[in-house]
Amino acid sequence: MLERLIEPEILAPETKAEEDIDALTFLQRRYRDPNLPDNVRERCARVCLPFERPKLEAIATINPNGDYHDQLERARQRSKAAMNETPKRIEPQSERAPTMNGKSPEQVSSEKMGKSFSSLRPRRF
Repeated sequence: MLERLIEPEILAPETKAEEDIDALTFLQRRYRDPNLPDNVRERCARVCLPFERPKLEAIATINPNGDYHDQLERARQRSKAAMNETPKRIEPQSERAPTMNGKSPEQVSSEKMGKSFSSLRPRRF
């Protein structure tokens, strides 16, 4: 990319020998050099611009629930309240056996349970 920005014959001989500088410093020296053509200086400046000047953006941070400290305190209070409550027991709603399509399920004796389940199914054919 650097070869496209600056033609090799335009580079000064002292810049070829400097190998300890980074790319940004190299390009900054190029666009500050009044001996180079304006189009080369402009291209170097354009490449360096995002690294030298940040883009200005409007950023608003508004928290309707208060600051972090208030949110943390409310979360702690909710945790304490939940830990102090006794667990609620879930009671069965009815003592009747469940029904399927209005019919009670067939009761199966313990002797039949020892057998395979295929004997419990009615045969269709």
